[in-house]
Amino acid sequence: MIHGELLVKRILSASVSWQWYNQASGVVKWVFTNKGSMTGSWVLIRAAKQDGKILENYVFGSAYFPIYSYNASQFGTHFLTSTPTPLIDSSVENNSPPLAVIHTPHGYAVAFVFTLSPKQTWSMLEGGFGGGVEPANPVLVDVIYTGLGAQTWCVTYDPQQCNDYNTQSGTNLPCPPNPYRFTSILLQCKQDLPQVFQDKFDPECVSTQ
Repeated sequence: MIHGELLVKRILSASVSWQWYNQASGVVKWVFTNKGSMTGSWVLIRAAKQDGKILENYVFGSAYFPIYSYNASQFGTHFLTSTPTPLIDSSVENNSPPLAVIHTPHGYAVAFVFTLSPKQTWSMLEGGFGGGVEPANPVLVDVIYTGLGAQTWCVTYDPQQCNDYNTQSGTNLPCPPNPYRFTSILLQCKQDLPQVFQDKFDPECVSTQ
């Protein structure tokens, strides 16, 4: 009998695509699929383009996270405070991913986190497109939970984030206090994540104590 054999490789691989859900209203449908053999977590970097010109490129969730999380009942999102688990499919109209703080080589970012089990497909809607503007160059980047548990964060954010959202959506949702204090786990990312606004992160709210 021969002893010893290769082990089955654990493959981490995912894909993302988009399609119009309601083009007249500027709503797109994102579809995320875990093609690998293990559960993983990813963030989405994507751009917007108009007439072939790239307008912006940033990690999904970073631009408006203060208003998203402060008005959680309106958006169905929240900050992760424990080990990420695979997303639950509540229908494309009702699905919302959670947020978390991401540690990058040169700082921090907040982003939506997409955790998927092997072969799982999950979808969600995003508005704000139309008028010749559509998503472009979507890329999934894997992130890893540090295992440190939930931490307290104080983030001094650019108020323009809230103003822009309310202006674009025609809403009047309240913005959180600034600095914004919240609780979130920390995920690690091996690459920097582009952001529209340069928020100031204070881990454990050290400078505000």
